[in-house]
Amino acid sequence: GQQDRAAPAEIRRRYENDAGGQGGAVPRSDAEEMRREASEQQAEDEEVEQVFAAYEPIHLDYGQPHPDAVVETTSLSFAQLPPITMHSNLPQGMQKPKTASNPYGGALSNLQIETVVYAGMRHSTELPNGNTAGFFLGDGVGLGKGRQLAGIILDNWNQGRKRHLWVSVSADLMQDAIRDLADIGAGHISVINITKTPAGCKLDAGKNGFKEGVIFSTYMGLVSKSAKGTREKQMIQWLGGDTADGCLLFDESHKAKNLVSEEDENGKPTAGKKSTKMALTVQNLQRDCPKARVVYCSATGASSLAHMAYMERLGLWGEQTPFPKFANFQQAMGNGQNVGAMELVALDMKRRGMYISRQLSFASAEQHQEIVDLTARQTQMYDTACSFWAELFGCFQHALAVLNVKELNKQITARNRGLDKDLKAMGHPAGRVMTHYWGCHQRFFRQLCMAIKIDRTVELSKTALAENKCVVIGLQSTGESRLNDAVADEADLDEFCGMREVIRFLLSKFPTGDYLGRHAEDDADSDGEEAVQEAADNAKRRERNKRGTSARRAAGMDSDDSEGDDNGSDLEGFIVDDEEGQSSDCESSGGEELEGDEPRRRSLPAEIKALSKGLLRKMLQEAGVKHAQCSSTSQLLSRVKLLPNPLDIYNQLGLGDKVGDKRKGPEAA
Repeated sequence: GQQDRAAPAEIRRRYENDAGGQGGAVPRSDAEEMRREASEQQAEDEEVEQVFAAYEPIHLDYGQPHPDAVVETTSLSFAQLPPITMHSNLPQGMQKPKTASNPYGGALSNLQIETVVYAGMRHSTELPNGNTAGFFLGDGVGLGKGRQLAGIILDNWNQGRKRHLWVSVSADLMQDAIRDLADIGAGHISVINITKTPAGCKLDAGKNGFKEGVIFSTYMGLVSKSAKGTREKQMIQWLGGDTADGCLLFDESHKAKNLVSEEDENGKPTAGKKSTKMALTVQNLQRDCPKARVVYCSATGASSLAHMAYMERLGLWGEQTPFPKFANFQQAMGNGQNVGAMELVALDMKRRGMYISRQLSFASAEQHQEIVDLTARQTQMYDTACSFWAELFGCFQHALAVLNVKELNKQITARNRGLDKDLKAMGHPAGRVMTHYWGCHQRFFRQLCMAIKIDRTVELSKTALAENKCVVIGLQSTGESRLNDAVADEADLDEFCGMREVIRFLLSKFPTGDYLGRHAEDDADSDGEEAVQEAADNAKRRERNKRGTSARRAAGMDSDDSEGDDNGSDLEGFIVDDEEGQSSDCESSGGEELEGDEPRRRSLPAEIKALSKGLLRKMLQEAGVKHAQCSSTSQLLSRVKLLPNPLDIYNQLGLGDKVGDKRKGPEAA
């Protein structure tokens, strides 16, 4: 045996000697270097570990498989969830494949059902202080966290718990919550937005009160209040306070991360940072509803120890634990600075059945960047847009120079810094106009670049679909909020254009002689019809524009002899004339209807046209007409025109004595 062990060394020595004696062979020193490098590489390969490990439910043996491969971090895979001691109250058909007779089969995959089961197990446990234990869902993007939260609600609903609170980051996500409930067969559960209810009232009062269902709120909605009370107390009252047993679902719960302990680990008051109202409200909701079933949902919630202070229901600190306060827990874990300590916390939470964190596998994902070459037409369009914005820059700079805004702001700042701040707080147009300019400039070119990519994106998508692939297109800054505003204002969506709205907004900020903001918007020109006609027919203004072209171009760019008169053609295709946007409300000077107009409506008396926006809203409110979405005087006047007896309402409210002499604002620069 000893000879056998020595044989490889002898053979190696002979090989090295032979190699060194042959011409052109590898010298002995080089051979040793090669062996050393090979040995080091092997050691490195052994040390390298897989960052992610495949994930499959261990203790759950029913339900349909998830449609895609799922993984978890290798470190987290070392801990196993505890055995399942109870089953969910979800419909049995959900565990089976989807068929015509079983439409909700597989609506929740086995991984998602596992979340519902372990959340139920945690909620059946009490912490030492008597509060119901909470659950932490840390799944990444694509695992369907919203549908899992909907499953938790349905599981509790089937057990008789009918009042739940769902908190998320955006009001738009309420529609996603409704969709998720409907997708799992829980469409019968009503969902209301707390901000759409009267503040301070009892939500369940009266015959038509909201007796059962889900209240949806944003984190900003949690902290809102009015003279009648706070939304926080309104929700707690509806949930039941001390007797509340429904779910408190905190989606994207890291929004409440800025919670600072009142006392440090030594019991002394904490100095420095203060908790945000949002974090304090989340904490109060948990404390005022001790029996409620809390779920924290965040893909990044366990990334920082300092951001876990609001997760009191996990039971990691508190009564009858090694850490009386969060500050003690934080200090023991090294204030979260040690990544290893955070991994240990996550391992412990998973082992105790309070934490699940998985994500989609990207093992077979490939990345490819597609370069889109501009066509001649797109190049011309881009160059034209650059010229337009350069000249628009000159227009703004020329106006600011005429108004002497920079010098005035310097004088104001020198005399009274407080006054300068007040002007900025009031939205002083001349002081902040260039901020608006560059913001709109960025949005415009971002949308333009995105529009140029569309043709190639469509081409690639069609090719992928022809290959039986699924296409997912991610969009950012889609302009949806402006579209929603247009829908609320009952605007013509066929004429709606996001880029045009950007330019329209910017031009509304154009600096005028009213640099101190002394004239309210209502007093500038409350007659919408006259403003439209002035924009359409005022030849003198167009002539002034022509004369000012050279000065504006000098401020923004060199003069181009190839360009024609400055007659507004630069804006063609970008901005709809006021006649176009308000054609239903205006009349032509010759008594004829403008092209595309509806039949003319009645002309309002001058005394009504002179009313401020506040008084116009009062008239509409008296008539029972919705007006919350109207932002301008002309929009309010257009709705007043639809009233059968506007003058009667005017006299009934006694508005005549509230209208003083109207003073027109200074003309635009």
